[in-house]
Amino acid sequence: MDINSVYTDLQKELKLPSFEKFNAEFEISGIDEGYVPRKIAERIVERVEKYRKFLEEFLHADGMSLAILSEIKIMDDKDKDTMNALYKEMIVLEREFQICELLNEGFRKFVQEGYKKWTSLKKGLLRILEKAKDSWKNVDKIKEDLGYMG
Repeated sequence: MDINSVYTDLQKELKLPSFEKFNAEFEISGIDEGYVPRKIAERIVERVEKYRKFLEEFLHADGMSLAILSEIKIMDDKDKDTMNALYKEMIVLEREFQICELLNEGFRKFVQEGYKKWTSLKKGLLRILEKAKDSWKNVDKIKEDLGYMG
């Protein structure tokens, strides 16, 4: 199966971006068998799930990650509201995919809507990640006031 040609048909039908752009985002070039819309939907959900788990660490900081404990200190209420909103949208997207799986239908529509949703989510995620990364620019010692260090 040539994923590029199968994707080209989907691209026209669903008004998706070029194969190159979509592949750069979701790495679909490795799909070589199965129902392509379903496989593409799975790739979208894998990407969403990865970043949802990242947000979950912030929203439910249990003290297990030193990085999160340090980064969360610089997050203000607006950032936390953004994380909550992003998290909710990601959970909804994951549940939509699970419904498609259970019904074994709706994968084409999911790919179309999932792509739109992902491009929207990325903007907020990028802002949070940039802020988290920047929090490390002035850190000399991780232990400062993170609490008990063993």
